[in-house]
Amino acid sequence: MGQGKRYEDGTSKINIKKVIGFIIAIIVLIMCIISFQKILSTDNMGSGANDAVLGYFPVYTEGKWGVIDSNGNFVINSIYSEMIVVPDNTRDIFICTYDMNLENDTYKVKVLNKNNQEIFTNYDKIELLDNYDSNNNIWYEKNILKVQKEGYYGIINYEGKELLRCEYERIETLKTVSDALLIQKDGKVGICNGLGTIIVEPIYKNIYPLGTENKMGYIVVNDEDRYGIINSNNRLIIEPQYDGVERVANNDLYVVRDGDTLKIIDDENNVILDQGFEEVISINNENILVKNGDTYNVLDKSGNRLFETDYDYLEYTFGNNYIASRDGKVGIIDLSGNNKIDFKYLSISYRRDANFIEAENENYETEVYDSEFNYKLAGIITDVNTEDGYIRVRIGDDYKYYNFRFEEKNNNEILSGKTLYLSKKDGKYGYIDRNNNVVVDYIYDDAKEQNEYGYSAVKLNNLWGVIDRMGRLIVEPTYELEDNLVIDFIGKYYLGKDLNMNYYTDM
Repeated sequence: MGQGKRYEDGTSKINIKKVIGFIIAIIVLIMCIISFQKILSTDNMGSGANDAVLGYFPVYTEGKWGVIDSNGNFVINSIYSEMIVVPDNTRDIFICTYDMNLENDTYKVKVLNKNNQEIFTNYDKIELLDNYDSNNNIWYEKNILKVQKEGYYGIINYEGKELLRCEYERIETLKTVSDALLIQKDGKVGICNGLGTIIVEPIYKNIYPLGTENKMGYIVVNDEDRYGIINSNNRLIIEPQYDGVERVANNDLYVVRDGDTLKIIDDENNVILDQGFEEVISINNENILVKNGDTYNVLDKSGNRLFETDYDYLEYTFGNNYIASRDGKVGIIDLSGNNKIDFKYLSISYRRDANFIEAENENYETEVYDSEFNYKLAGIITDVNTEDGYIRVRIGDDYKYYNFRFEEKNNNEILSGKTLYLSKKDGKYGYIDRNNNVVVDYIYDDAKEQNEYGYSAVKLNNLWGVIDRMGRLIVEPTYELEDNLVIDFIGKYYLGKDLNMNYYTDM
């Protein structure tokens, strides 16, 4: 085989011109390949072929359950009769129930990963740790599973690491409180957190949450049915000596029952108040909201009434302000009895996470006030995103976006990571890109913003369909979804009616 000429004729020098030409040719070739790959990548954008998987979801199709990813592709085929639970849709942990016998109340459970491999097989039983809030919204404790071996329970994380050995007779969530598990050993109960750390040693007859957050501490009951309080650092604040402890606490003040007497005590067991009330509703700052019969009052720590009240209802909101009701109308007052928001609403609530007030008027619209009680807008709030700091409001037939200073923003200013943005023209909806170029013509009667997985729901002639992130129609408007509270799609599958189940379907 001949050897290519590398040197100038008759010399040992490198032929510079040929080398440079060769290098340039290679660079051009590489640039062409990269450009071609970008074209392919762009062309496939939204199809799911080249998209990273951002989540996993139960799917119900053809009468069976499976799992799809955020590109709409099957991860677990729909072959199960019972719903597959995905406790954290960012993790490939799928809880599958099978061989269920309703007559004997027996069933089997296995855990699969995205490769359809059974994992955590060294345990006799695996269960989710489900919980719910005061509105009965269900959630699962993060990154932990309850496991059983030889009749005893422990907990593992999603990597299979043992966090709590299988030596407990019972493990269950402390309802309405996250990251707090009731554990039982030798007939006595304690508390551990989601890392398996013992917060309260299992030495008590029973334990209840003191408030709605684990940091508020716990009510403990001893074998003599005497009640005390222990904090989240396993320090006994109030010895078990009372007939009961109410789930009310703030600023190291607690409400206990001593015989027939309700007392407010501090963490040194000193009695602050023991008369002037039949019920303690809340303790806020140094103020105590109490109730006698149908009458509400706000007392200071000395038992003095802070203002005369003739309200049908009082509820603490923030600062020194209270939501109040009178003659069927709701407003907000301060501790001096001054009206901060007039009594003209059906209901009022304070959004603590976003620091604004929602008031429902007689037309069932939401009127919004800032925390200084300045009126800001009226409409239907469809989303409050604390992570990105915006509020989405439907005003009339239009969707508008505001930051938490209530400055109106365009959706392509405030929504990050989207390829399409909802737009309206002449009463019809379409989509534009970040540069305001029309990508999807204004032909739809209604539509939704692109979700985090790149899909947008569109409505035409009372039927819903879906487009991908490039604006291509995946499913023609086909589905009647008038009874669905939330319209959302993953590929061709739409979100089911029961939002607590968080599943997708095409049925």
